[in-house]
Amino acid sequence: MLKGIDVSDNQGVIDWGKVKKAGCDFAIIRSVRRSGKPDYQFAANVAGCQAQGIPFDVYKYTYGTTPTQVLEEAKQVVALLLAYGIKCRIWWDVEDRATLQRLGNAVLTGLIQTAYNYIVGAGFEFGIYTGLYVYRERWFDFTQFADCPMWIARYYNGYNTMQFGEVPDNGKKPDIGRSINGWQYTSSGRIDGISGNVDFDIRYDSNTERLPEETQVRQHLVDCAMQWLGYNEADGSHKAIIDIYNSHTPLARGYKLKYTDSWCAATVSAAAITAGYTDIIPSECSCGQMVSLFSKAGRWIEDDSYVPDVGDIIFYDWDDTGAGNNIGWPDHVGIVVSIENGTITVIEGNKDNAVEFRTISVNGKFIRGYGVPDYASKATAREPEYYLHAIWHGNSITKALESIGEDGSYQHRAQIAAANGIVGYVGSAEQNTHMLNLLRTGQLIRA
Repeated sequence: MLKGIDVSDNQGVIDWGKVKKAGCDFAIIRSVRRSGKPDYQFAANVAGCQAQGIPFDVYKYTYGTTPTQVLEEAKQVVALLLAYGIKCRIWWDVEDRATLQRLGNAVLTGLIQTAYNYIVGAGFEFGIYTGLYVYRERWFDFTQFADCPMWIARYYNGYNTMQFGEVPDNGKKPDIGRSINGWQYTSSGRIDGISGNVDFDIRYDSNTERLPEETQVRQHLVDCAMQWLGYNEADGSHKAIIDIYNSHTPLARGYKLKYTDSWCAATVSAAAITAGYTDIIPSECSCGQMVSLFSKAGRWIEDDSYVPDVGDIIFYDWDDTGAGNNIGWPDHVGIVVSIENGTITVIEGNKDNAVEFRTISVNGKFIRGYGVPDYASKATAREPEYYLHAIWHGNSITKALESIGEDGSYQHRAQIAAANGIVGYVGSAEQNTHMLNLLRTGQLIRA
């Protein structure tokens, strides 16, 4: 399960760096407006997601009432994506009551099929976004799209404000008689980086949508811990883990762990140190302090019913009564190795004074919650590339870029601006001068 947002120019200028830091796993960006022109913030939103390593799809709110109109809408979206060199899923947004409901089931089903045929034929994935009310009112024949991903809206909390860190009530997940790929659960969401409301979404097809490298990044942490399987206090082999923990400076709160101390959190930290993941997994020897650090980083899930992923950090509270959501002090911690048929396998240090496996059911008694490291940032992280510095004596960033064989268009400059942390690029003189100065000194990061 991934948490994300869908956006358009209604959200204005977005600070994607803050959105990423808030824990956003993905975005869905409006492609073209009703006029057929690109969303006013499309270039900036694409560039921002790319710069921050946020996977994204696009959506098209359809108004077409004839095959010709729908075909033109589909062509506009495909042409836009091809112009930007983007390959992603296109979500066909079927929700406009004023224009679509009156068409009738058969006609609307045929129009969606027209869009599907063109988009898939052009080499893009196709999905349908719609509201639960559309399903209940049978606007179109859902059975004709049995193999099509479905993203369903249901605002069970009305229009009350929801924060991004809140976990929606899974019991309110929309039911359309088949599995769904996404749930838009509010249009009144608030997240750092966006002024005002934004739609919040959950995505359930995380295994197919995840960046390919992320699976390996997650598994690497598990592999680092697995090398210590069987280490124990009886023969002193556990000391090697504590030595790794103590080697990482500065030590958490200045405390050097003793060989006689509890060492479950130190095992997780040692695996992170070995993997090179201390930027996404806090180094700590205290379970409670580790939870606090995950929480401060916006990477804590306060929900013991959460279905974890490989590499997630699971915390336990042995005083859990099993009634309601556990919010007690965490006593123990481990690393999720696998999840199968509702059973979680965990590798833990200091389990019966050794490194051993534990199995526990999803939402099982004693689960306190989860730290969810930002593995996607490790999967997408790369050394920045810089544009060749230009000896340009004019004051035009467009001409300076063109002088070194680069695209000087506004769309490309918006992408460059986002990659260089210039938020809300509008092509102002101040913004262009800043970019020009970076280019002259060889410090302009390539988009």
